Amino acid sequence: MAAQLGKRMLLYIGDGATSEVFTLVGGLRTTRITINNTSVDVTDKQSDSWTELLANAGGRNIAMSVEGIYKASSGETALNTAAMGGDVNNYRMVFEDDDKMFSGAWQCTSLEHSGGHQDARMFSASFASSGEITYGNTP
Repeated sequence: MAAQLGKRMLLYIGDGATSEVFTLVGGLRTTRITINNTSVDVTDKQSDSWTELLANAGGRNIAMSVEGIYKASSGETALNTAAMGGDVNNYRMVFEDDDKMFSGAWQCTSLEHSGGHQDARMFSASFASSGEITYGNTP
């Protein structure tokens, strides 16, 4: 399999409408997604000192984080609104090189804006999944 470009990993935020429209969160420089699974230890005296885990028993979640240059795009405005309201919105993390994506509901758990004296205004955001997240082809 060929290497893929990180710049083609994009974040979109949904508008919550019945026929939902997704808007690109602009200015991104770094995108990150982490799949987390909580294990359930079922080790007992008959395990011969080896840890045994129960399959499909623990909690699962997917965390995302992004960093970028603030450009006042409509996607960034929607992200600011979602973060201020503590809303759970639909998002898509799209991998354009292979037309795959993670899709589902996330809450923006933190949003930070920063800027140095002679630097561009930057932002970073973190997200926690809410409910099932799907992985599949882009529409």
